[in-house]
Amino acid sequence: MIKMFDNVLRLDLTRTENGVQLAIGMQSSEGEHMEFRNPVECAGRIDEWLTQVEAEMVTSNRRITKKAIYRYCDAQPRVEWALRHQGMVVLASSQVWWTWEVEEAFRRLGSNEDKTALKAYAKHLRGQLKEVVARIRADLSPN
Repeated sequence: MIKMFDNVLRLDLTRTENGVQLAIGMQSSEGEHMEFRNPVECAGRIDEWLTQVEAEMVTSNRRITKKAIYRYCDAQPRVEWALRHQGMVVLASSQVWWTWEVEEAFRRLGSNEDKTALKAYAKHLRGQLKEVVARIRADLSPN
């Protein structure tokens, strides 16, 4: 699998009661697991069902990333939020929020609402970085 799809170590497969094999998720070489929203039937021509698997990868990844964006730091520290999601999802979602937060700081600065908005945001980012460093230095469980 890793030769066909970048960093996909294997598909998670299961059989239904009537013997139909389904792809229900995938696992990366780092051990991160992504469950498919809709299982894909692995029957017939391999190029056809692998195309369906690829489409489901995109759909499921989009859904998971969208959920992570909406739940960013929602009543939990950023580090806890990051540990609940796959690495690729955390990176994409963090970039979305970073962009919004920087734009918001510039908006507040430009409207004279807060002349220290950028300094305050820089302080906020340093605090997040300190939290990540503290968490990494602590004992972490594997995946």
